[in-house]
Amino acid sequence: MKIHSQAHHVDIGDTRLFVGERGQGYPLIVLHGGPGLDHHEFADYLDPLCDQFRLILVDMRAQGRSDVCPEETWTLKMM
Repeated sequence: MKIHSQAHHVDIGDTRLFVGERGQGYPLIVLHGGPGLDHHEFADYLDPLCDQFRLILVDMRAQGRSDVCPEETWTLKMM
């Protein structure tokens, strides 16, 4: 199975989040747990869904490949 994928950073104002996209079709946003985890928690396991869906895998604030940002911004509201 060939999976269409791309990755980029998204500017959210005070930092940038890393976003990986896989597959094509109806978009599903996938958020990992944490802190200390990233989109790899689900990425490969969800690949079978890529035939029907576009998976949008987000590394949350200061996690994974998202930009480093001040700890005081790691609040529930900001996450």
